[in-house]
Amino acid sequence: KWVGMECLTAKDQMLKTLLAYATQHGLPRFDSIPVSLEVPGGASLRLAGTPIADNSAWRALQHAHAAVADGSHPDVTLSDGQANLWLLKPSRGCGGTGIFIDSDIQALMDYASNSAVGCWVAQKYLERPLLFDGRKFDMRVWALVSSAPETALGLEVRVYREGYLRTSSEQYSLQRKVSDGFHGEKDNISRARCAKASPDGPAIVSKYDLLVHLTNHCQQRAASSLGRYEEGNTASYADLERAHPHLELRERVLPKVYELIASSILAARPHLVAANNGRGPQVYACLLYTSP
Repeated sequence: KWVGMECLTAKDQMLKTLLAYATQHGLPRFDSIPVSLEVPGGASLRLAGTPIADNSAWRALQHAHAAVADGSHPDVTLSDGQANLWLLKPSRGCGGTGIFIDSDIQALMDYASNSAVGCWVAQKYLERPLLFDGRKFDMRVWALVSSAPETALGLEVRVYREGYLRTSSEQYSLQRKVSDGFHGEKDNISRARCAKASPDGPAIVSKYDLLVHLTNHCQQRAASSLGRYEEGNTASYADLERAHPHLELRERVLPKVYELIASSILAARPHLVAANNGRGPQVYACLLYTSP
């Protein structure tokens, strides 16, 4: 583990790192990531003795939510804000565990304040994603970062040419329902996992089917619909090229992905170089998640 890499691997720290880099270089803050805010969870609020309604970060989220609702938010298009869906993600979570999605700001506040999580990242949901056979997907891309003290930047980054897609088992929809994908004991486990802010927290059930919206394999593998369309709910770049030849994936999209990787590492560079001072060569393998 590369000391200092938390600035990209922890969601709250990654958000701070990317926004600080954008501000420093005069770049749009939410050009490559959705509108995102760091907000405290129930554990932090209880420790501070502050009601969630009085917290400044949550008031900022309420303001952003209202701006999307009336069409005045400068970073959210009207077409991407029609349902006004937001995600709550545990800052140190993984595998999609604990993620909550809703359009009701009070539901989001209730979910976070009843949790044992100390910090959340609230993120505007992208309501019009590119679909693969009518379903959501994301791309996983491997990047290798190594220290290179002999170079001007002190780092080298290599990207593997082939990645893969993780696909949903359910057709994409913004309808408020739990789909027929939940059947049997395994699906009840998945549904319960998605419905709690923490393992010991209350079962506040989202009105939205998270199997539709989360392509994390840790979530999809618990559903009876796993593998309904692709083995293991995975597809290749070649599959994406066949489904969307107009994208010009390798000519146009992947170069943009590589730019995002480079920008992310440049944003994290001060942390990585400082943490590596005197430690000798270090190597870090990371994955880039993109939601087209």
